[in-house]
Amino acid sequence: MSDQEITGAETIAAVMARENKSMPRVLLIEDDKETADEIRAELGDRGFDVDWAANGIEGLDKARSGNAEAMIIDRLLPGMDGLTIIEALRREGMRTPVLVFSALGAVDDRVRGLRAGGDDYLTKPFATVELTARIEALLRRPAESPDTVLRVGPLELDLIERAPRRRHSAIAAQPWTTRPGPVSRTKATATRWAVRADETRGSRKRPAARPTVTEITLTPLNLSSEEHR
Repeated sequence: MSDQEITGAETIAAVMARENKSMPRVLLIEDDKETADEIRAELGDRGFDVDWAANGIEGLDKARSGNAEAMIIDRLLPGMDGLTIIEALRREGMRTPVLVFSALGAVDDRVRGLRAGGDDYLTKPFATVELTARIEALLRRPAESPDTVLRVGPLELDLIERAPRRRHSAIAAQPWTTRPGPVSRTKATATRWAVRADETRGSRKRPAARPTVTEITLTPLNLSSEEHR
């Protein structure tokens, strides 16, 4: 192979790597291969990088890696139910948006899917173009407020929940400590009531003080003669 061919191959590889890096990453958890192939083809044409898991256990492992920017999860899966996967991820602090899709389309089923942690719910059969549009809508939503989340590389710190994460996955951390600062009126009132309660309890333990005797000086009155009568 000539030097020009090597350089050209390296350039193509670099361009493909850069494009793959910029492509939105989606995790698809679906046991039916035909359905999965259709979804992967449609999302691929739209510029998505799709990773596929064919069962619930494999899907949960891939979801925990935190590489996906959005997930598409079927409810009825071998090994582990789709809603169980979502509930496990939410308990672990992962907030990656999830589109749930299922043949179970009753109102109660849709409500359960959303309350389990799903961000959207799509019933089968569906058009793949609609599924793609829903994924695009999920990715347009701001994941966190930029004013309350600090990001350094793969690390994130939610200043409201005081929860550190790595690639959307919760990580263990030392207890949160704060510096002394202004005290709110509510906290000050609660502290004042606590002090009064302690003083009241303490006063019950102290012996009662003896009453003091006040000295009274009597001044003679000058009575007139009529009054003496």
